[in-house]
Amino acid sequence: MIKNNINKINQIRKVLKKKLPCIGTFIQLADTNSAEIIIDNGYDWLAFDLEHGNISLSDLNNLIRVVDNSKSAPLVRLGSCSEYECKKVFEAGALGVIIPMVKNVENLNKIYEYSTWPPLGKRGVGYSRSNLYGKYFNEYMKHISQKPIFIPMIENIECVDNLEELMKLEYVDAFFIGPYDLSASLKVPGDFKNTTYTKTLNYIKKISKIYNKPLGIHLIEPNTKKLNKLIKDNYNFVAYSLDTVFLRYNSNFKI
Repeated sequence: MIKNNINKINQIRKVLKKKLPCIGTFIQLADTNSAEIIIDNGYDWLAFDLEHGNISLSDLNNLIRVVDNSKSAPLVRLGSCSEYECKKVFEAGALGVIIPMVKNVENLNKIYEYSTWPPLGKRGVGYSRSNLYGKYFNEYMKHISQKPIFIPMIENIECVDNLEELMKLEYVDAFFIGPYDLSASLKVPGDFKNTTYTKTLNYIKKISKIYNKPLGIHLIEPNTKKLNKLIKDNYNFVAYSLDTVFLRYNSNFKI
């Protein structure tokens, strides 16, 4: 288990460093059966959505257990970003987190401390599912506890204003644009063709290129043509829709 998890982290970082496509999806339903079906499509990662999904901390153990048996890396989009939530997410076996509503370096540093063991962070050290209750304690401590995959979201104007300082943080693996919240923060909610929104996207892309940071975005609609366009536009950490949207799109019919 632990060697497989280390390999998953290393593989994602290798792909991101080479600026190759790293494609995942969000899981909002606390159902291991549907998660297992989606995993079989070969995603690089699955992110369990504590922010908007119907998933609780108590659901994570079984959901992540399903991902452990695949080639996908289990990530979690945080909800509250509290110290307790970060601890329980990683103890359940998450290999990384996607952090919503990031505003500035101070805000993100605090969440990083909540997510990592000392000496880099302040997360409580102990036996848990993540290290098989002590069996792989040393391996987990060395390879995972201080090096989780760390993906901050860009989804408000304050984050954009502080983007250059955030880009300098070495522990960040990639930045991830949340299009709906970002457009709402710009006072053009859902209007992705609005000049204010497109100019902001271009600025984000420009800064990420200057600092050589991988950049990602959430494609809500399950559309492979749009996915390929995003990849051509140099978005390489892409969330391809959500389990709930897959279900809604594919259950719709007209007679």
